[in-house]
Amino acid sequence: MATSGPTPTPARPADAPAAPPVTVKFDGAVTPTGKSQTIDGFKCDEYAFTTSISMGDMGQMPPEAASMMKDVMMVMKGSMWVTKDAPGVAEYRAYQKAMTAADLMSAAVGATGLSMPGMDKMMKAMQGVDGLPILTEMDMSIEGSGQMADMMRQIGSTHVTTKVLSVKTDAFGDDVFKIPEGYEVIK
Repeated sequence: MATSGPTPTPARPADAPAAPPVTVKFDGAVTPTGKSQTIDGFKCDEYAFTTSISMGDMGQMPPEAASMMKDVMMVMKGSMWVTKDAPGVAEYRAYQKAMTAADLMSAAVGATGLSMPGMDKMMKAMQGVDGLPILTEMDMSIEGSGQMADMMRQIGSTHVTTKVLSVKTDAFGDDVFKIPEGYEVIK
């Protein structure tokens, strides 16, 4: 009796070379604006940020597609309203500094097979953000030239707002870090 279904992907032999990492050009900046306001009782200072990612470098794509995307950039611009007064700010800043010092963002991105030159610059710029972001607003848009950029711009830009509703500094119990019953690693 024949059955049909998805064809399993063969495993890469241990001696086969790994696929080369995909390099995605990344640029970003974070700067204080000098503006302040009170949000939910917290005095906040504004930081403006911009990031851009080259879409032509995203993932492994056929040469024709890469050629069509070569001049296309995803651009993210926005602001973060940051407080120094909320509970847990010292712990949050210590975490951010440790993450940057250990280069954990690059390690996490590298584990996906991506290489993002410029990410280190953005992480260092974030070190200048002194406090906890309470409100972040960001607009994402497509810039560039060519037919693909024109088509993607027709989708329009996207606006994202993120707001912290509460911060707790309660200690975690050891049970949070316990491996769940029945958990199994399958290789």
